[in-house]
Amino acid sequence: MRKYLASCPFAGSCISPAEFYSLRVDGIIAIALVAILLAPLHFLVLYELDRLDSPAYLRKVGVIILRMEALDSCAEVIGTYKGKAIYRSVTFKGMVYEFDRIVPSGYKQRIIHDELYLNPGLIYVAHD
Repeated sequence: MRKYLASCPFAGSCISPAEFYSLRVDGIIAIALVAILLAPLHFLVLYELDRLDSPAYLRKVGVIILRMEALDSCAEVIGTYKGKAIYRSVTFKGMVYEFDRIVPSGYKQRIIHDELYLNPGLIYVAHD
């Protein structure tokens, strides 16, 4: 041991091979522990992302559309509201929603199943 420390160029800061091995094993254990603790969070995030991509789930909880680019398609215009077109129906993720009514902009926090809120306050409803 003394021979190793004597040959070390940084005599005061060098560690022995046994200490180095111990630190290496501790590091591997720490990495494994972090991976084990983060794995459930990773799978939970993947599960939630899958749900958000499911049209059936979105229909169950309601949809808020802030940008027209999010829609797959729009049917013919049947009117306007606050300078925005009102479409007879819109398609989002393959599901068709028909125009139902106009609501205040604060309503988007209270949408229910089968509803799609489109700015500036248009409610479309999915029908079976």
